[in-house]
Amino acid sequence: MLRSIRTGMGSALAFGIICGIAAAQDTGTLKGTIFLSHKAGEPPKITNLYNDIKTEPKCAEQYEKPQIRSEQIVAMKMEPAKEDQRWLQNVIIYVSSDVGPASAPPAEAKVLDQKGCLYIPHVVTLQVDQTLEVLNSDPILHNINAQPEKNPAFNYGQPQKGMKNPVAFKKPEIFKVKCDVHKWMGAWIGVFPHAFHAVSNEKGEFEIKGLPPGEHEITFWHEVFGEQKQKVTIKAGENKLDHTFKMEGSG
Repeated sequence: MLRSIRTGMGSALAFGIICGIAAAQDTGTLKGTIFLSHKAGEPPKITNLYNDIKTEPKCAEQYEKPQIRSEQIVAMKMEPAKEDQRWLQNVIIYVSSDVGPASAPPAEAKVLDQKGCLYIPHVVTLQVDQTLEVLNSDPILHNINAQPEKNPAFNYGQPQKGMKNPVAFKKPEIFKVKCDVHKWMGAWIGVFPHAFHAVSNEKGEFEIKGLPPGEHEITFWHEVFGEQKQKVTIKAGENKLDHTFKMEGSG
């Protein structure tokens, strides 16, 4: 009898693994790169935040060089370099068409840290009901003031290093958070009803896994350049979709 139970459990486990592999093979992964097009030889200007941050010595001492880039527009030189195009970081990419019933939110929390008098990361995305831990890694007072339109507002004071506040959101939206103590500090939170979202990295790259095959609408959002949409047909396996934002006056 015991042997039969073990055999049955083993068969069920094997069946579950096979089904999981088959399901993964039936879905698509969307990869791409986000670019910023600009006038030849005229890339976006870099705003240096050091003069602000040096007013807080405990933050300023965390930086080796007196140049701290504002993260509103992070457009890095490409390799090889181009005179009129750069990689664009901090773009939110998400599926804005119907993808069916949502899966359960990930158990792993996302983290929004306050370190060196900046929010890290500058843009974070998560699923409805997924936990976001807001952390203070600086030995000074920060506060986290969020005024979303669809979710309850919150404003936490964190006067000590290591303090954290967990939050979660019930409704999808993209909204800004700020620190009232340090006016230059700001970050963006994107909340989505599904797991199909990403943020572009320093090379403009993004990846969204597990997409059901078929036509989808993809939205690209940037805090300065706004929101743009593209349609893509997803097939099982790897799919490619690049996108370019254009600065005023670019070709």
